[in-house]
Amino acid sequence: MPKLGNVYLNLTMLFKDISSQHWLDFLMMCADEADAITDHYFRKNQFKIQEKPDLTPVTQADIEAEEKIRQLVQHHYPELPILGEELGSCPEEADIKLIIDPIDGTKNFIRGIPHFATLLAIEKNKKIIAGLVSAKATSSRWWASLGNGAFYNGQPIHVSSVNRLADSLIFHGSLYGPEARVGTEKLLTLLSKSPRQRGVGDYLMYTMVACGWGECAVDAGLKPWDLAPMAILLNEAGGKVSLLDGSAFHPYAGNIVCSNAWVHDEVIDTLK
Repeated sequence: MPKLGNVYLNLTMLFKDISSQHWLDFLMMCADEADAITDHYFRKNQFKIQEKPDLTPVTQADIEAEEKIRQLVQHHYPELPILGEELGSCPEEADIKLIIDPIDGTKNFIRGIPHFATLLAIEKNKKIIAGLVSAKATSSRWWASLGNGAFYNGQPIHVSSVNRLADSLIFHGSLYGPEARVGTEKLLTLLSKSPRQRGVGDYLMYTMVACGWGECAVDAGLKPWDLAPMAILLNEAGGKVSLLDGSAFHPYAGNIVCSNAWVHDEVIDTLK
C-alpha cells in the first residue's frame, strides 16, 4: 500500500471506478455478516466483556463482528484502509477508508436493550460517500449513498417540515455523567425551548431525525466511528448537520448537531 511515513497516498486512484452505490452494496454485505454475529450473541445473552483503556466496555460480539468485516475487506478490497473501533485504525489522513463501529450502543447490548447497531461508512477525499446503520434486534436498517437519497428498510425517507423549535421534538444523549459533553446548562436551555424531549442517545436519535420522527439531535464526546454514517444519511434525507458551534461537520471533531434544517440556526444560536 503506497505510504509516506504513516500517511496513505493515491488510494483514491486505485478505487476511482467504484461508485458510491457500489460501495453501499459492499456495506450491505458487511452489515449482513455483522448482524448475524451480534444477533447470535444478543439472543444467547452469553458473551465475554472486557474493559478498554478508556474504561468503555467491549464484548466478544464487537470483536467478532469487526473481525468478520475485516475479512470481507481483505477478500474483496485488500488495499482498502480501515478505521475501526476495536481492532486498529489507519491514519485519519488516508484519502479513502472504511469506517467501522461493530456495535454502537455496546452498553445497551450488554444490558439487553435492543437499541444497538453496526455503523459503516466509506470516506473518500474527506467526504462520506456511503453510509449504513443496521440495527438487527429491531429489524431496522438505514442507508444512503451520495446523490441517491436516504432509505429506511427500503423506503425513501425525508426529514420533517416542522419549522419552529417551539414545536419540535429534540433528542439528546446524557444530561449528567461522563457522557454529558455538550454542557448540561446549554443543553437544558435548548431542551426548555421545545415541548417534547427524549434522551435516547447513540445512533437512534440521528436516524429518527432523518425519518422525520423528530426535529433535532445533539451530542458530543464521540469518536469518528460513532458519527461516520450520520451526515450523509441526514443530508440525503433533506436535513442539515454541523458541529456544535455551527461550523461544517466532519466525524473527527467528536460532536454533532443534526436537524430537519428548518430549526438548525435557532438550535446553534441557543448552544453558543
